[in-house]
Amino acid sequence: MLLLLMGCPQQTPEEVTISGYVSDNPGSTNPLEGVTVSVMDLTFEEQDSVVTDAEGFFSVVTTAGVPVYFDLQAEGYARTAHSGNAGLNDWTVALGQLWLESEDDLSELQALYAGCPGVGEEGGLIGGEVRFWLEGYEPDDGAWPLATTAFARAYSSEGDSFDSCHLNEEGTAYDPEALVTGQSGQYAIFGGPAGPVTLTVGYVIEEQPTWAAEYQIYVPDGGIAPLWPSYVPFPG
Repeated sequence: MLLLLMGCPQQTPEEVTISGYVSDNPGSTNPLEGVTVSVMDLTFEEQDSVVTDAEGFFSVVTTAGVPVYFDLQAEGYARTAHSGNAGLNDWTVALGQLWLESEDDLSELQALYAGCPGVGEEGGLIGGEVRFWLEGYEPDDGAWPLATTAFARAYSSEGDSFDSCHLNEEGTAYDPEALVTGQSGQYAIFGGPAGPVTLTVGYVIEEQPTWAAEYQIYVPDGGIAPLWPSYVPFPG
């Protein structure tokens, strides 16, 4: 009787369908046609690959309940990768959440960080902005505060490490003496590892550096993995 009252346990699905749109900038409502969307699971092996239609729409199938990695490619744009979690149910990615970095924007980023080790070299690029967050709390304006004393380090699957570059206080150019993000909250790692990458993000508090977050991401060879933002928990 107890078993009948409890019912049968729900079986965890093996696969989920992720649908959505690809746009030309973060938050953009301009969909892109002809984007090749390849999706990988935690094995970093391709699970599905499709091309967006005239409305920028795609639908892919991948492993349920594990990390998911989107590898986006289209003519005139830099190869761009996004990371997330597949979940246990079918879901739709809203327009503006998956985007491609334009080749012009990538050139501007390289110019902004001119002089940073790795700029113009082979490998992958990780670009991001660090913000604090607190579980269970939502800022009144919806924007979490920038972490101005943050830094990042990427590790390849072989264990090689690559440290972040930072901008000057005005956020207008690379500063070789800047060890943290500064007022822009931004960082970049050029010429870094491609493929599966472990990204660690930390901050300095009371002159003590502290590693605060770790991300398992995918970085396309010759492309960019944008993390806008990279979240770290509030100190304390």
